[in-house]
Amino acid sequence: MPELVDLYEKYHDQGFEIVGVSLDDSRPQLEEFLHQKQLPWPTLFHDGAGQGGQDHPLASYYGVSSIPTAFLVNREGKVVANDLYGPALSEAVAELVEGKGKSE
Repeated sequence: MPELVDLYEKYHDQGFEIVGVSLDDSRPQLEEFLHQKQLPWPTLFHDGAGQGGQDHPLASYYGVSSIPTAFLVNREGKVVANDLYGPALSEAVAELVEGKGKSE
């Protein structure tokens, strides 16, 4: 998570956004996590009717096979990469923000 905070702080002024989507099975569980982490981006919660993690309806809908999962979306709203982490994610974000990334 610290790597995401670093990316957010580095590129947010250039239009980079992060939106968290929680697959926790309860709102209090999410609220405790957010209180502890103090993340600077919005996090959405959808009540999964007691189903959390990969059993959550949103995980099924979006084909989430592991948690956490990251989707990199370009300025046109197209998913250009997923399941990137660490240096690969940093490089892909830098390319998109600097206008050299995938825009098709």
